[in-house]
Amino acid sequence: MRPGPDWWWYTAQGTGRWADWLTWPAEPGRRSSTSRRPRRSIPGSARGRLDWAAALRRRATGSDLAQARVLARQAAAEARRLDMPGPAERAERLAGELEQAIAAANPLTRREREIAELVSDGLTNRAIADRLVLSERTVEGHVRSTLAKLQLNNRTELAAWALRDTDS
Repeated sequence: MRPGPDWWWYTAQGTGRWADWLTWPAEPGRRSSTSRRPRRSIPGSARGRLDWAAALRRRATGSDLAQARVLARQAAAEARRLDMPGPAERAERLAGELEQAIAAANPLTRREREIAELVSDGLTNRAIADRLVLSERTVEGHVRSTLAKLQLNNRTELAAWALRDTDS
């Protein structure tokens, strides 16, 4: 038996059990599947994003933490909009935990990340110093410590790392 066009709407509003939507249109007293169209958000989508973010956090490979953080923020915003305080609080707590996990996974300071990003834009130490209102020697020190922390050999490798890091 194939599901009707709105099976997902019914499962999000009901118990979510497989058998519920299989028998839904045939039961007396129920509206037809076309009589009620879904609105922009449904409670199930906020919970779904939250569950997906939690699963990505448990897996934690590649860019999973960053993607989980985005999903947790979306779930929190949607849950607040739908007046769902429990899921909103869980999503905000998960987003905070993910922020900490991402920060712990990156050994660089905020300034070192900023300089690495400018190196990836192709700027020289002098140009970076002018842009950030620092001395050229300070920028050299940041570049040197960044290369050491990441175990890289030159600015080209640092630029490649920075581009990979911003993509994730």
